[in-house]
Amino acid sequence: MYMQEHEMEMEIEAQRKLDTQLGVEMESNTGDGTSTLEPLYIAKWNKLKRHVNGKLDDEAEFKLHKFQELHENEIQEKGADKLSIQEAFTDVLGYHPGYAR
Repeated sequence: MYMQEHEMEMEIEAQRKLDTQLGVEMESNTGDGTSTLEPLYIAKWNKLKRHVNGKLDDEAEFKLHKFQELHENEIQEKGADKLSIQEAFTDVLGYHPGYAR
């Protein structure tokens, strides 16, 4: 039960962050085609792996770079990043049955 509540809180927080970023991006859009939006799977990874002091351990930092590369590739190849959290985690971390929970 706790995990479901925690998951819902994370999704709500991520949606608020996304809404805030959308507002900021609309104000600062210069037409150069760059995006400052952070996909939900990167926000979730940061929330799960970032320590209280704000730092990541070496392995988590490496995986974060993989998530960022995945995001950049999606933008370049498809023009938009529409990967779900589960698809991104499976692509970067490999398949683990626990991710579906």
